[in-house]
Amino acid sequence: MDFVDEMLAALEKPGKSRTGLARALGRTSSVVTHILSRQRRVQLDELEIIRRYLELEAVCEVIGYVTDNGTDEIIRKIEGIRETVAAPHGTKNLVAVEVIGLSLGLGLVGTFVFYDPAQHAPVAHNMGRLSACGLADGRTLMKVPQAGARPGRYLLLPNGLGEIVREAEVIWMSPVEYIARRILNGTPQNS
Repeated sequence: MDFVDEMLAALEKPGKSRTGLARALGRTSSVVTHILSRQRRVQLDELEIIRRYLELEAVCEVIGYVTDNGTDEIIRKIEGIRETVAAPHGTKNLVAVEVIGLSLGLGLVGTFVFYDPAQHAPVAHNMGRLSACGLADGRTLMKVPQAGARPGRYLLLPNGLGEIVREAEVIWMSPVEYIARRILNGTPQNS
């Protein structure tokens, strides 16, 4: 079940209607019709309103994508271009990146990788887990961290075909919480 399916199911509840949803959004009923027929994506500013009105689970912002150039770098989306996906059930405060190439491995092509955007200092229990790793040079890489040869340095291993980064100065680390596969209308399906 994707986010639109959840919206449609929630509209069947007593007291919920397309007209009421349009009113809550401050939009016309034709906008709601286009969203429900998958002809229009939900805008970021509409997500919380829809979630509250329909009493739905949260959604996540897609903040970027993982490149296919072997570096496993997370490239941020252009400012002002927003995309969202339904959040994995039972999760809160996650962001997603889309895997568009083979650098994280063939099995992850076309998936969304969800992680907590809070920038926590690296800790031992994150070692060996696919994680978003914020480097001192400003890049964010999707890698599998291991302790480096020197304190405060890390060996960043690829999950697939990407390159190994040795003795990286990692400022923050956030392990992947969930992976979901993209389906036709752009929302995730559990992997």
